[in-house]
Amino acid sequence: MSHVTLVVSPYVIMETLEHVQGPALQRFEALLEQMERVGNANSVELPPGITVVEKDLPVLASAISSRADVLLTGDKNHFGHIYGTTLDKTLILPPGAFLEREIHRLIRP
Repeated sequence: MSHVTLVVSPYVIMETLEHVQGPALQRFEALLEQMERVGNANSVELPPGITVVEKDLPVLASAISSRADVLLTGDKNHFGHIYGTTLDKTLILPPGAFLEREIHRLIRP
């Protein structure tokens, strides 16, 4: 998947550091070294009928403002209702769905 650039905002880093611990934290810290940093964005205009809880708006806004193709989030409680939705060219997916979508690029014949 050499065509994939992982990006992360300071807000997402802070949220992750508050909620992840142990070996998962060590893996996240190692992954951070491979990620491109983007700025925080705090607001985004959402289409009618699309809502996101206020604390997660910076996550979505940063993905959209950085022109990410895909926002990967395992937060089913707050983003599950918009999984599969594209907002201003950013597709919201859980990690598993992204891997299923990209599996052909991962496995070589």
